[in-house]
Amino acid sequence: MVLLLLLVLPVQASAQNYKSDFAEAYHADDEAKQQDILENWETARPNDPELFPARCNYHILKGKTEAFHLSLDPSVQDTSFEIEADDIEQIFSPGSITYDRQESEAALKWIDKGIAIYPMRFDYRFGKIHFLSLLDRYADATQEIMDAMDFYYSPERAPLRWTNHDLLPNQEATFRKAMQDYVYKWFESGHEGANAQIRQISERLSEQYPKDPVPFANIGSTYYAEEDYDKALESFLRAHRLDKRDEGTLANIAYIYKLKGETKEALKYYKKLTKSENEAMREGAKETIRLMEQ
Repeated sequence: MVLLLLLVLPVQASAQNYKSDFAEAYHADDEAKQQDILENWETARPNDPELFPARCNYHILKGKTEAFHLSLDPSVQDTSFEIEADDIEQIFSPGSITYDRQESEAALKWIDKGIAIYPMRFDYRFGKIHFLSLLDRYADATQEIMDAMDFYYSPERAPLRWTNHDLLPNQEATFRKAMQDYVYKWFESGHEGANAQIRQISERLSEQYPKDPVPFANIGSTYYAEEDYDKALESFLRAHRLDKRDEGTLANIAYIYKLKGETKEALKYYKKLTKSENEAMREGAKETIRLMEQ
């Protein structure tokens, strides 16, 4: 019996090292070794939860190409490579990154396979959303966010898990922060369709958290960006009713009333801001009131 255990244990230990062996080859950029490890891993443990992100990362790295461009601007520093020639500082700055279409699809196929088997693995889901955004496929990324919310808010879902299949700590707070982070990222990207996608995400969040002012403020911001001031005002007022202390929302309401030519209402909200503890906010409101009352 002892001999049997000695024969079995090295096999188990070897299986458990697939992830660390792959990580080492991945960081060494050794594609051949990565492929060999992945093939052995898949044969030995085809449903290992850590296999799917490894496969995904393999295809992403294989298909990634980063172009460097030459700059003669000495102000460009960052994390550049510097070459001095003929007393002229030539700087290679990071340029555009592209991803091969075929390898990208292979990466997404593997992570989708993982999600199908382990839908509670939110590192898979968040990783997929991030990669889709890198591909500028924001509509697909938004749908993945909606799918993640559908799973998270399903009444009989399994607890969320993360890398190494560990339970995700602080699940409610982590999930809600992730959703808001995506909203901010979509705002910053300025991609076509961003406002409609932000509304789609925020409206779902407002259904789940009707007493949270943040989704309503997000919706108001999208309408403001589209110059639909009536709908923007409606959303900001709803956010304000839920949190009367938020000065950003107060300022938005005051400014939109001002844009609409509703001076009385605008002054009403600017006067609330004159009580702000933030000096810039307080003095700005006072100056706006002074100019409006001239």
